[in-house]
Amino acid sequence: MNVLSRRGLRALPLAAAAAAALAGATAAAPASADTVSLRIEGDNGTLVSHGALTVPSTGTFDLSGTACNYDSIGGAIEVGTGGNWDRQNFASTIAGETHTYTQNDWWHLWQNRQPIGQSACDTPIADGDEILILAQRDDANGNQIRTPLILTAPANATAGQPIEVTVTDLTLSTGFPPVVTPRPAAGVTVSGGGQVVTTNAEGKATVTYGEAGTAALQATGVNKVRSNIIPLSVRPAGTAAPAPAAPTVRDTLAPKTKIDGLTAKRISAKKAPKLLSGEVDERGGLTAVKLRLTRTSGGRCEAWSAKRERFIRRPKCGAASGWWWSVGDDAEWEYQLPAKLPKGRYVLDVKATDRAGNTDVERRPGENRVVFEVR
Repeated sequence: MNVLSRRGLRALPLAAAAAAALAGATAAAPASADTVSLRIEGDNGTLVSHGALTVPSTGTFDLSGTACNYDSIGGAIEVGTGGNWDRQNFASTIAGETHTYTQNDWWHLWQNRQPIGQSACDTPIADGDEILILAQRDDANGNQIRTPLILTAPANATAGQPIEVTVTDLTLSTGFPPVVTPRPAAGVTVSGGGQVVTTNAEGKATVTYGEAGTAALQATGVNKVRSNIIPLSVRPAGTAAPAPAAPTVRDTLAPKTKIDGLTAKRISAKKAPKLLSGEVDERGGLTAVKLRLTRTSGGRCEAWSAKRERFIRRPKCGAASGWWWSVGDDAEWEYQLPAKLPKGRYVLDVKATDRAGNTDVERRPGENRVVFEVR
């Protein structure tokens, strides 16, 4: 169920259909799984934090007689909390903390630093996703007050030598749906290991540790959702930083991918494609070829989910809102859709990664990116 109303977004359905507990969230990883990060931030502290949470990418679990796919944010909540939430379509309690909009408060989902405007079980996850669930509050005009902070800092330092940290605020526009704009977080606090500093207008601050040891850096601020924690290791004074590894000669040339057959910008519904295919120019061998397909129709933004084999509504339009999925590691690749593409405007992307780790990330219109319309 897609959630389009402001009320629906406030009372965010943490499962459009979710949940019997996964037995043993710390058990051995299933044969088919995604690894994601999950943080659940309450009013006054972090309730759940998993840097690498293993979530099954197949199967479902039960909630009040309905089914939720594990490969969704709902599945990540179920696994990450060990079933410690109220398992309601419009969840109020997660990890022991309740938000029922009695004080304009509700649970808000974020995925890859973007707010989600649909239910958790209708939002697929992919390997490497960053999931944040935060206790949100609205002002008198219905605009969201709390915004997440992102901390960037080095992992190592030397006692007596300053290091620079940077904090970014993922600010939200007013209105619905809100638009995220990363901005320097000025005047917020960065603390850890006994040190406390405040960021300047550029969102930057310097921290100096007098003794060797370890610290856990985190940024906090008024009406801000506390940042991720960055572990810092401080070397003794006078200790040189580890020497960089000797340079090695390696393949740095990315594969060159191409989409076949979609040369026309406008295609009749009768000739709409059902088979997507192409080729990769790479002599050293491939580890993955991935596709991404997004659709816009009548102001509705959608992305193709290979796991669900259907288009899923997204909170904003654009190729970046889509999900990449693998079509194997063959230089001549293809993907069979269950039916011809319906009317709409499409952006199809392909990228490949070779055995040296190079990925064809630069978009080349007409080659690894094709924009077309089915009419």
